[in-house]
Amino acid sequence: MASLLEVIEGISMIMGTLSHDGATKDGKPVEIGLEREKEYSIYEERVVDGFTVVFHQNMLTIKYQTQVPLAQLHDKGFETDMRDIMKKISSFLKEEYKSLKKSSIKLTEYGDIRVFTTSANRMKAYVCAQQTYEIAGTEYPHEDDQKEHLANLTKGWMQKFGK
Repeated sequence: MASLLEVIEGISMIMGTLSHDGATKDGKPVEIGLEREKEYSIYEERVVDGFTVVFHQNMLTIKYQTQVPLAQLHDKGFETDMRDIMKKISSFLKEEYKSLKKSSIKLTEYGDIRVFTTSANRMKAYVCAQQTYEIAGTEYPHEDDQKEHLANLTKGWMQKFGK
């Protein structure tokens, strides 16, 4: 199983090369499952959506941002749609990580999805959805271990440079 640092490096490489503008270096579109990948006529409004990831301890949080018509917020399946998009993004990250690092990672949901909405005007709303995942197989040092390590470093420094 990969260390936490290797997982962070791998996902950071994926985010830097594939998810920024939705295309590879060759200009070929990347299929993630976002709304912007669908075909629209030239007369329809463009869809603005994207995602980013944040790491904290052995957790990974996916943040997805989009604009939706205000009427779409009141649909019964809106939260389910956000969950589906999060699952598509997490499966995209798993697949790309496997092809990049030749090993797999397991992301397990940690907590419930959080969806924040803000109305931009009478027609549109901004949506930010967040889902936290635990990166299985990686361990983060506990606070007690960190304190003990810091104490040992301090003792060693005092013995070496102290009077």
